[in-house]
Amino acid sequence: MNSSASSCSGTGPLPSLNLLLVDDDVVTRRTLRKVLEEWGHCVTEAASGPEALALLNRNESFHAIITDWMMAGMTGLDLCRWVRASQQFRDLYLVVMTSQAAEQHIEALKAGADAFMTKAYDNSELSLILRVPQRILRLESRLQEELNKAEQANDELKKKNQEVDEARARAERATKAKDTFLANISHEIRTPMVGIIGMSKLLLDDPQLSVSTHESIRVIHQSSMDLLDIINKVLDYSKIASSKMEPNLKAFRLRPMLERTLAPIKGLAIQKKIPVGIHVPNSLHDHWNDTDPAFVRQILINLIGNALKFTRSGYVLVQVQEWGNGLKFLVEDTGSGIPQEAQTRIFEEFSQVEQSFAKPVEGTGLGLTISAQLASILKGWLKLTRSDSTGSIFELFIPAEKESGEESGEWMSLQLREGESTSLVPLFGKLLDEDYLNSDSPRILTLEGDTAKLSDGETERDFQGTFVSWKFHHALEQMESGELPQAAKPCGKKLRILLAEDNPINGQIISMSLGRHGFDIHWVRNGDDAVACFKESSFDLVLMDLQMPGLNGIEACELIRRHEADNSLPRKPVVALTARTQSDDLRERLDGLMTDYLIKPVPTNELIAKIEVLTEQTTHE
Repeated sequence: MNSSASSCSGTGPLPSLNLLLVDDDVVTRRTLRKVLEEWGHCVTEAASGPEALALLNRNESFHAIITDWMMAGMTGLDLCRWVRASQQFRDLYLVVMTSQAAEQHIEALKAGADAFMTKAYDNSELSLILRVPQRILRLESRLQEELNKAEQANDELKKKNQEVDEARARAERATKAKDTFLANISHEIRTPMVGIIGMSKLLLDDPQLSVSTHESIRVIHQSSMDLLDIINKVLDYSKIASSKMEPNLKAFRLRPMLERTLAPIKGLAIQKKIPVGIHVPNSLHDHWNDTDPAFVRQILINLIGNALKFTRSGYVLVQVQEWGNGLKFLVEDTGSGIPQEAQTRIFEEFSQVEQSFAKPVEGTGLGLTISAQLASILKGWLKLTRSDSTGSIFELFIPAEKESGEESGEWMSLQLREGESTSLVPLFGKLLDEDYLNSDSPRILTLEGDTAKLSDGETERDFQGTFVSWKFHHALEQMESGELPQAAKPCGKKLRILLAEDNPINGQIISMSLGRHGFDIHWVRNGDDAVACFKESSFDLVLMDLQMPGLNGIEACELIRRHEADNSLPRKPVVALTARTQSDDLRERLDGLMTDYLIKPVPTNELIAKIEVLTEQTTHE
């Protein structure tokens, strides 16, 4: 039924109907019509079945048909059958009237009628019969209202979804633009910084400098390193905030990882004269898997660096334990502590501890935020467990699995002889594993000021600045075997290295730095020349800048690999050099093409270590 077709308004609680009244008796029609209209219904008359059909075809708004049974030509039952067979009108409510006995109503119902009434009806009977289509009409009206509301809500939802999609698209464009900007600005800032850091480092190695000049250059070098650290933290925070920092879960060795962790901290520790130690129980497993050691190392560097900044005297100690299904690191310092009111916000972005009567600590206020988020990415946690006037302790837990591997030998036992007024005594009291001390051992550790001396009665070796407990044990092993630690050197032969770098300052620094360490460097300034030189001469390794005029680093490497494949040549190591730390797909783009990559500015010792590892691997392949 179509409720919108009725143009009449009823006066009662039930709606009015649009009725088609069919009867060949005019008196009956008019009498019945008068009653129905008094009740508020709209009535259309038809004198026969064919006329009724004609009216139906012209007007589709009828809610019900009241028809006489006995009519000439087409009976009321014939009309009922036709209506029920029609696709268009088969749901109309049908009432059959007759002057015959009421027992005939079964036949009428079989013909499709919904109700049956005699012509000798009273008004109450007719009212009750019409109540059914009225209720149906009311239900249809309510249903239509609900459908309209649902359609309106659906339209609003579509509009909201469209707005959300547009907002998401704008956000994605903004994020992409931000990432592109950060990648570009990172590259643009790092390029001149490579020159500052590299040249200042080369000058610091010059023994002919005066003391004052050396100190001035040291300040320049340290300031540029501090600036680089700020840039790295801002870029790391941006990547974490964009959910684009994914862990690289792999196997690693705990002790070498911790030793590398102290490398970037050593300068600050020596400058502040704060000893730093890492204590690892001799019984603790060394081989681990299923975590990202680079993330762990970065967290520890941030924690140790923060501890050094806030510590004026005493020490910084890192203790490592096996805990649950992973590793727990306790980073303890003897600094001034964190005020109680500041402890709840130290992991917030850009938050620093404000000290009213102290000089503000430099930095972005992102170190702890990044560390906590990196720990969360690794499904671990970072928290402050203690902070008072005697210092602070941060606790880091990282899930990891033990990995089978050859363990290092037991650490040698040590005796500790305390010197006078040494700042190292309280630290070494915690570093040395008491379970492995041996009073009968002739090996003696003597602390004099900021220097620790190891001696076995014949050979003596000094350690100064930063300290790792297992290094002393390892040094004793070397002394026992008659060996002393040696500085890193290139392999036996003079390695030939092809350097492709378009920036003249970067190229000069890398050439001079590697040349001083005995490498034979051939420097070209674009990708085309790099490919041509590689084809004409033999090199042990290629250092390839990614951004160069003409052929970029990736395109040049593709041609080099094609040349090797076409001529059945062994693949030479190719190390990408890039300042673009924001390139999320960098590793994927380089996989299968370049051997490895380094982020500029690359410390000389790190670059040399990478060269030695890769050329040694090539030699044994």
